[in-house]
Order: sequence, then C-alpha cells, then structure tokens
Amino acid sequence: MIRPRSSSGGGNLLLTVVDGAGLLGQVRPLGKLEQRVMAIVWNGDALTVRDVMTRIDDEPAYTTVMTTLDRLFKKGLLGRDKDGTAFVYRAAMSRDEYHHAVVEEAVGDLLEKATGPVLAAFVDAAAKLDEDNLQRLEQLIATHRRDSNTSK
Repeated sequence: MIRPRSSSGGGNLLLTVVDGAGLLGQVRPLGKLEQRVMAIVWNGDALTVRDVMTRIDDEPAYTTVMTTLDRLFKKGLLGRDKDGTAFVYRAAMSRDEYHHAVVEEAVGDLLEKATGPVLAAFVDAAAKLDEDNLQRLEQLIATHRRDSNTSK
C-alpha cells in the first residue's frame, strides 16, 4: 500500500510505502518525468522501457527512461517482470487508487487541524468545478453511511 503525505518543504508530495506489517520506507516526491511516465503506464498494459520512451513527446534518452522506471519501481508505484533481458513494467496501483490515497492523506491532515473550514472549502471547490459534484457528494455520503451501518 502507498500512503502519500506532504513534505515539509512546500507543495511536494511524498509517498510512504507500507504493508500490513508496518512502514517499509519513504518515497521521494514525483518529478515531472515520473508523473509523465506514470500517466503513460496507467494508459497501457505492460510496457518496456522502449514502449514508454516512444510515447514521450520529446523522447528522452533510453537510459533516462530506464532510470525513471527503475525509480518508480523502487518507490512501489510500478511492478515489473523480466522478459528475456528486458523488464516489463506495469502499474502497482490504478490511477484512481493513487489519487484517492493522495487526497485522503492531504485532506486527512487538514481535517485534523480545521474540520469545518476544510469541509466548506472542499464543497465550494467541488461546486465551482461542477454543480453536479454536490449531488455526487450527497450520494457518496449516503453510500458511506449505508455501508458503515451494515458493517456494524
């Protein structure tokens, strides 16, 4: 499991890789190339370094892409299997799972400090983006309440 948290130095996102037994290690913030590579991997199946390289507009060097994929693997965002002499990479979590974890961690920290203003700001931001989001939030809240009542 990957749990994101904010870095103390500003807006960078740190990911903490954990398993059921506890903390395994911390992951550094994702750089721009890492973000671009993850977008490519999330849109594909299993990909080699060359597959990823050809999908990046400015086509960085093979070794740059290889190093980036290896870093993402070590951070726990990618899985990989050996296919002959090359590695084939795949996402270790879906884009939705990743975004959920990022938001959960960021909002969780803020909610601990100022619940009312944070919830109000979240609702305002959701409504500004699309008024239909208010209905979506109501449905999510109802589903959560229903599911939590049935699990008791």
